[in-house]
Amino acid sequence: MRNIMGRPAAAALTALALSACGGGGGGGGGGGNLSAHAACHVPAGGPLARPPQPSWIPFSTFSTTATQGIQVIPSAALTTPPVFTSTTPIGSEVQLYSLATDSAGRIVDQLPFALIYSAATADSGTQLFKLPLTGSTLPAAVQIGKLDIGNRAICNIMSMPTDLHDPASAFVMLSVLRDDTAKCTDFGAAADYYKVSYNDDAGTAATLSFGTPGALPLYTAQGALAGLVDVDSDGNIDLYKDSSFSSPKVLVANGKSFANVYYDGRTAYILIASNSGTLDRLDGDGTLTPVYQLQGYDFFMFPSADNANLLMFDGTTNITNILRMPLDGSTPPQLLSTLQQGLDAVQPLGSTSQKIVLLLPGPAYNTTSVASLDLAAPSTPKTILTVGPLQGGKGLVTLDFAGLHGSDLYLNLLTRRAAKRRCSTPIPAARKAARRMPHSSGRARTITPSAIASPGRLSSRGT
Repeated sequence: MRNIMGRPAAAALTALALSACGGGGGGGGGGGNLSAHAACHVPAGGPLARPPQPSWIPFSTFSTTATQGIQVIPSAALTTPPVFTSTTPIGSEVQLYSLATDSAGRIVDQLPFALIYSAATADSGTQLFKLPLTGSTLPAAVQIGKLDIGNRAICNIMSMPTDLHDPASAFVMLSVLRDDTAKCTDFGAAADYYKVSYNDDAGTAATLSFGTPGALPLYTAQGALAGLVDVDSDGNIDLYKDSSFSSPKVLVANGKSFANVYYDGRTAYILIASNSGTLDRLDGDGTLTPVYQLQGYDFFMFPSADNANLLMFDGTTNITNILRMPLDGSTPPQLLSTLQQGLDAVQPLGSTSQKIVLLLPGPAYNTTSVASLDLAAPSTPKTILTVGPLQGGKGLVTLDFAGLHGSDLYLNLLTRRAAKRRCSTPIPAARKAARRMPHSSGRARTITPSAIASPGRLSSRGT
């Protein structure tokens, strides 16, 4: 059974689940071996109105011996046994979300509104269905639009609202392989693109579209669709005024592809393949403004907790630059610190309005450090605590989980005792301990077995 409410965010960053996020025109991380952690992050800040809570949590089931399909449980009664709403195996799926924006029109909150998925029918091939998640009664799936694709594979499906405050205003983009025998894993397989509106009935034919599921929607401060950015068949990055995908304005000729590394509905920061590692700010009117030249080949960014700054991580094999830039891009990025580790070894846990909290390699083999970095001015990360070997080399204390909530760090520590007989013997888990500590501790400390054994709050005094 698989929860299809959404996938967890990577690297402890809160990822916006708006389905259009994550790149356009086939995505890609720019030119050469540049890679981008393409994710859309929800800025912190108070929403004008919180979206309605979903009433149902959907699960899809995949089994060769049991019933397949979609089950739901009430969100207010999680111990209730799941109930099937459909016993037809599903194909592609996408969540449609209720969204809330702040006073500047940036997306700050989102909750599931409906599940949209494809499934085979007995007499009309593969069709598209919607399953509402907000009603008080057991939801039932309803076909939306009419596809004439036989059983050709649907390889990508995305939903995009035309009004951020009305999820039912969404249209759905599909990529459908032209060859009946082709598979989604076939590189370069030709595809057609279709558009279906959320409110289309089963008799309304899906329309062929020049747009793709990789289109990136941009919105006005009032939440109306301002334009869609996509890559055309000639490799140009275009701006379309609406979902008709007609009369495009060419933003970058032969741009090839782009990766979306930050998105809040009104603004996107993107890496364009043809721009040799330049980070561009993209506004709703199609204005592209270069803001930063990447120094490495690995890059990601996310907003600070007070929604005032964008925090940027630019890495090579053995160097990571951490930078800060105002969210509105009014001044160039400022270098906060250069770490002597590659970005694959640096994991941000999050930020407050004053600090970034990081997981870093510890000072010795098999150790991990939690550190904080000031946002006010360039500095060196300050170690809060280090997790490492047990005294006498008798095992390890490892960091099983770390998270930042407000001004506190939440840590799950795992003690692993060394085997007595042979080094090849699996090391059993002896003890787990969850801890909470202030991230602003003024003095570094090392976690010891006694600290693991004694429950309570970790502080600079170890109490």
